Amino acid sequence: MRKAFTIIEIFVSVMIISVVILGIAKIENSNISMARYISYRSANEFENTLFLPLAKKADIKNKQIDAYTAISTISKLKDDTIKETLKNIDRNVTVSDPIDIKEEELPIQIDLRAVMIKGNSPSRYYSISLGKAKNNQ
Repeated sequence: MRKAFTIIEIFVSVMIISVVILGIAKIENSNISMARYISYRSANEFENTLFLPLAKKADIKNKQIDAYTAISTISKLKDDTIKETLKNIDRNVTVSDPIDIKEEELPIQIDLRAVMIKGNSPSRYYSISLGKAKNNQ
């Protein structure tokens, strides 16, 4: 008599292999989704940094601003293609009033502002400007 696998043993082994393959496929799909999200988020973070020159301007409260307007506060662009590309990138920007630092008397003027950018990937940045030394007389 020849010994062989029964149909039930074959069925169980196929099921185990199927479950393992489906688990690997799910993990792979999750990794691909996470890689896409990280790529999307980093591209939007780069776009969000285009709005940081506004931190040095007067207080802006919930204003829809395009990237060209933000960049033009520090430099003028001559290339029309770049201008049009930047005009298509817009965000809702809020620049806070200066945040008061009163822990101790500082020898220089420090202007700290929060820049909140809302859009595809919301972000918050902080801008620090150092001013002239205070007179301690």
